[in-house]
This record gives sequence, C-alpha cells and structure tokens, in this order.
Amino acid sequence: MPSPSESPVPPPQQQQQQQQLLPSSCLNGVPLEVELSKNRKLSEADVNSVKSWSERRYDLPSLGESDAALFLHARNYDCERAKLLLENFFGMRRRLGCFFGQRDPDSSQLRTFFNTLAVYPLEKKSHRGRTVVLARLLDTDPHRYDFLIATKYLSMVLDALIHENGCDPGGYVFLFDLSNVTQLHRNELTVSRLRNFFAYFRDCCPARWHGLHYLDLKPGDDNLCRRSKRQFAEELSIETHFHELFHLHPTIESIARIIPLDALPAELQGTSARSLAESHRRQVQKLVGYRDWFLHMDQTFFFYPYRGHELYVEPMDTDNPEYYQKLEQAKLIALQGPLDSDDVASQSRANGPGE
Repeated sequence: MPSPSESPVPPPQQQQQQQQLLPSSCLNGVPLEVELSKNRKLSEADVNSVKSWSERRYDLPSLGESDAALFLHARNYDCERAKLLLENFFGMRRRLGCFFGQRDPDSSQLRTFFNTLAVYPLEKKSHRGRTVVLARLLDTDPHRYDFLIATKYLSMVLDALIHENGCDPGGYVFLFDLSNVTQLHRNELTVSRLRNFFAYFRDCCPARWHGLHYLDLKPGDDNLCRRSKRQFAEELSIETHFHELFHLHPTIESIARIIPLDALPAELQGTSARSLAESHRRQVQKLVGYRDWFLHMDQTFFFYPYRGHELYVEPMDTDNPEYYQKLEQAKLIALQGPLDSDDVASQSRANGPGE
C-alpha cells in the first residue's frame, strides 16, 4: 500500500468532484449568525474548535458551523461534552439502521404507518416554554403497530423540528398518550429496543430534552399511569437507570400542570382549536416535503468521509463483526491514505467473502 506522500494527487477538478460526492451534515437549518445572536453563551471560537476536531475524525461527516453550534447548545456549551455527543449521535445512528435507516416518507411502509400513529409538535409550548411533541395511536389494531417503524417516524419528526428551530433555548418534552395502548401493543416493547430508545434521547440526541411524559386517561385498573414508576417500568420493560427520564400522568389535571389545556387536542380533553387529525395531516405533508433532505441525511449517517473519498458502511441492527471490520478498514485508510484498485482487491481477498 502506498504511503500518503506516494499517492497520486488528483487534479483540482477531480478533487472538487470527490468532495461533492461526500454528503455533509446539515441537521441545523438556522445560520450561525442567527444562532450567535440568540445564544449569548455560544462563542464562535468554540464552534470552530468542535468543527476542526470533527474534520480530523475519519468516522464523522463534514460538519457545518451551525451543526457544531447545535451540539454545543445541547451540552450547555461544553466543548468536550459536545464532542462526546457527536460521537454518540453518529455512532448510534449508523449502528441502528432499524431505527434511523431508509427514512423515505414516500415509501409504502411509512405511508401505511402514517395511518397508525400521529406524531407532531403542539402549536403552543409548555408552561416552562418547552416544545411539546405529542404521539398518539390512531389505529388501535395492534397488528398494524410496529415499534421500530414508530421510532423511525418519531426520529423524522424530531429531525425536521431541530432543522427548523436550531438551538431551541426552551428545549423539548415528549407526551405519549397511552389511552389506546393495549397489552398486545406493549408486546412490541423489548428490553433491548427500549434500552436503545432511551439511550438515544439521553446520550445522543442533539437537543435539550426535559422529560418524557406518559398520559393515560383510561378509567380504573387499566390506566397504566396509576401504577408506581417501578410497576410501570416493569410492564413496559424499562430498565431502572432510565426511570428518571419519564413522568406519569393518570388524569388531565396532572398533565395540565405541565402543558396548558388549550395546547392539547379535544381527543386528550384539551381545548385546542385545531383537531388532532388536521395537525397530523399537516405534519405528514411536511415530512413528505422534506423527502430529499431525509435521503441526504441518511446518506450522511452511513458514509465515512476520508481524504476526499468514500467508504460505505452498511447500517447494522446488531453487533455484526463485519461492521467493525469495515470500521477498521476506514481507520486504516484515514491513517495511511486511500487504497488504489489493486489494494482494494487484495484487501477484499484477505477479509474473505462479504467485504
């Protein structure tokens, strides 16, 4: 394998074409100038520090200034914590293709699932200025519910929100309405799936999260939110170290202390002028309008840029050894320079089938 100094240098036009092939992260759609003007604790020096650090990493995509600001804001402008968040964010998204891969809102899978679940931000914020994201089942047939597709759908709504809002000073809260949830729906929730779900929002999401609120207005013992946190967690397979993330609301009076009633739709005993069906229809329209952006972002998560070239790494749903072999190949290339065609062929033979 030639050393970097021995590698032929492509002409400038070819270099530019190679750079254009590489997707860049564009999670934050708010310009840096706007972010600096509304966040006094955000400094351009810290933004440049995180951005230049990411450029030296073989396993991170090209990071824009606004994206660097987003990760800094999510971790209270601490550079080291922002770098760790970056690693966690891209690492988990690549590993969990079942949650974050193939997010085409025009696909038959998602088009069908939009009739099963509504996920959208409420028009009004919580009493403390948080943006509230509501999730509620539309179709109560448990055979049409899939937790993995639901999480994919949720990630799309959140990414579009973060893209529009940028560094939202108020942050976000979730509101999950469990009124239509049955035991058959809960069977979709395994320990490993929920572990990844909660770990993403605690350790990987580039936004300030202030809790996940569960609301259940069913009467009597069927109301899951009337249980203790421990009993609730056992029923939903939530591990103990995630208990601090969620809050239970068995009555409308309880949730009204967090979210004003005029922000909630009539289906949740609220007084919002806009119906849940109309809000859901508008949200689906927005996601379809974001289609090209979602496809670009998915490309970003599964490509490893190095020295103006590409290395594609398949999204893995499990800890497949081939995933780590490809990571090692990416690291080798980043350190020693790009492989030529003969090197690629010999590397593939050495690794055996599948590489």
